[in-house]
Amino acid sequence: MKQSGIYKITINDKVYVGMAKSLVARKGCHKNLLDRNKHYNVYLQSDYNIYQEYNFEVIEECDEWVGKKEEMWIDKLQARNRKFGYNISKGGNGGAPWSAAQKINKSNSMVADLNYNYHHKANADDIGFDKYENKMSEKQLMEKYECSRTTIIRRIRKWHKDNGTTYKKQQNFFPQMRNDLDSDELIEDRKNGMTYAQMQKKYNCGSWTIRKRLLG
Repeated sequence: MKQSGIYKITINDKVYVGMAKSLVARKGCHKNLLDRNKHYNVYLQSDYNIYQEYNFEVIEECDEWVGKKEEMWIDKLQARNRKFGYNISKGGNGGAPWSAAQKINKSNSMVADLNYNYHHKANADDIGFDKYENKMSEKQLMEKYECSRTTIIRRIRKWHKDNGTTYKKQQNFFPQMRNDLDSDELIEDRKNGMTYAQMQKKYNCGSWTIRKRLLG
């Protein structure tokens, strides 16, 4: 008999919370996707590639209000906070499993924003002031606000839009594309607690370059 309920996947003390109509089947599905480097949650996949292990645990067996309980556990375990978890949405999609198209769309949206610090508290006014009044470069802004270049550019674009001006893309932000990065060294840096922003500064490259090496 299939047992539905709520489960969590733990990697290096960070959790992913999900719900399933069949917990046994869902466990096998996650393992298959992670082992094949095909998981639709790129955050979960990236850390699995580093640590090569995870723990699947059933939090609660239930047949009713599964979606609401998933939302509750995601909130309780702070699974949408990048410091503690991998979840992107608040959960509770009515108990129906995602279709293949939904998973692809979600994966694509996550790839479009690969930096954990995308939802940084810094606003467009602060970044615009630092860039144009304090003459800070995009790289300096990235270091100050501990976020990706993509985040900085988005805030600057918003600043221009709010002020009715035109944004001109900065050329040659990084001196070269880094094709010589050692994936083993990157993995060690992550295990030692380095953030992606710190790794970008150390290797003088973008977050996408680093994640490509980690994802293999």
